[in-house]
Amino acid sequence: MSASRRVRLTLGLAASVLAAWSLACAVHRATSGPAQPAPTAVVQTTQTPSALLGQLQGLWVGHTARNESARWEWVIRGNTISTKTSEGDYYKGTLRPNDRTSPVQVDIQLTDCSDTSLNGQTVRGIVKIEGERVAFCILEPGAGGYPTAFDSSAGMLIIGEKK
Repeated sequence: MSASRRVRLTLGLAASVLAAWSLACAVHRATSGPAQPAPTAVVQTTQTPSALLGQLQGLWVGHTARNESARWEWVIRGNTISTKTSEGDYYKGTLRPNDRTSPVQVDIQLTDCSDTSLNGQTVRGIVKIEGERVAFCILEPGAGGYPTAFDSSAGMLIIGEKK
């Protein structure tokens, strides 16, 4: 059998299978009631660095919205964050932003803190950058969900500038 004839037979068979499948689907839809959403395929993707994570790199200095004398300084290098407060507290961890949400959600997995009971816990929050200014609104470690607004009533609001 020639190669061109095999190709024609294969294409014909594929068309027949597709037509039969389409007909079976149409019959199923007609007999099974309202259309059901198609199942979503799970696709493995390679994680790319967050665009926001790139903007967050460097040294930031700020304060909480409720107490401007409570100074915060944090350094972000790669996906690690190191924070010091004017009260002498420190927090270190891994920062994971989710750029697909609005506002952008962040998880900070605490790895080394002045309060050792926080080590291993996750802080959840939201973040936004406007030029050289940043705002984080975070919840207490271990709290569920994420803040929904950049407001000190929604969580601890920390405002800072890039240095």
